[in-house]
Amino acid sequence: MSSLRLAYFVSAPTARFLRAIERLGRLSATQRLRIAAAVAAEIEPLVASRDIEELDRAARRAQDARWRLIYHDTRKTTDDTHGTAMAEQWILASLELLRGASPVDELLARKRRSAVEAFLTDNLSSESFVQLRRAVMDETHVARAAA
Repeated sequence: MSSLRLAYFVSAPTARFLRAIERLGRLSATQRLRIAAAVAAEIEPLVASRDIEELDRAARRAQDARWRLIYHDTRKTTDDTHGTAMAEQWILASLELLRGASPVDELLARKRRSAVEAFLTDNLSSESFVQLRRAVMDETHVARAAA
């Protein structure tokens, strides 16, 4: 397999996810706020976690929730579906970063996490996002210091 095809194979899911988040920008402000609030509520307890087992359980719960939503209404994507998928991707990216993924996987995981965090920053009021943002910054500084 050529290196170009391999690179596309590895990065395509991340590229699709990033495009999906961009498309969410076209939703109404109310919908984006609902999605952002749901994602923030899901990931807030996990932001500073370095417990792989806890994150793994949370990822499984998010995946189960996403599949339940898909099963119950396969024709329509809802705010819940978007929020659950974003939380799941943030959690999975966090797991990859903790497990010491390859440099490429780490870069892609950071892109997914950053995209989710940017969506939250852009769509939540500063008051409701202050603590989550502080926890994300603290966790980022701890990770950089450890590197």
